[in-house]
Amino acid sequence: MAFLPTNTVLGTTDEFKNVSYAITYETTTLGTAGIGGLAGTPTVTTTQTVTLTAIDPNDTITIAGNKITGYYSESFQNAIEYRTPDEQLVDVQKFNQIDKTNNEHLIYYKADVNKTRDYHYLATASGGATQVYTVTVMNNWNTGRDEMLSYIDPPTQYKLHTVTWINMNNEPIVWVNNLNQPINWINKLWV
Repeated sequence: MAFLPTNTVLGTTDEFKNVSYAITYETTTLGTAGIGGLAGTPTVTTTQTVTLTAIDPNDTITIAGNKITGYYSESFQNAIEYRTPDEQLVDVQKFNQIDKTNNEHLIYYKADVNKTRDYHYLATASGGATQVYTVTVMNNWNTGRDEMLSYIDPPTQYKLHTVTWINMNNEPIVWVNNLNQPINWINKLWV
């Protein structure tokens, strides 16, 4: 009796890359050899129904029966702050938590420094056997940079600001400020 695949680490993937995994469970009943000219019994392999349960769910991953499909998004805990039109500062950890209808300006972004995050899935066969499987998601800091830039809507005139942020190369990036005003990054306020 065995779950397939036998390796419990299903794979490593980047955020926003499509994945598809299927888990099965098979039982094998060994046949017998014939004696004295009598026929033996054949070896029989039976596949049992497997149900998956996400221990660590992700909004863009679908679990259906024995299959995991979709892509991983917003897997890491960033530090994001934005200002509302009524001058309130709101802190969130993921870009999809930003209220786009109440977002005046993105003020601050710091990427999660973790290189990977594991997602776990419990596989349960119809006979009761269980196995935990893991998918490892790599933190691609360029994805966070691109998400940050998508919240900036530069008009025809803008001022470029360079700030250091955590990325794979630990290099500065260009910040586009659509108000044409310098930003005080220590206090996170417009100057």
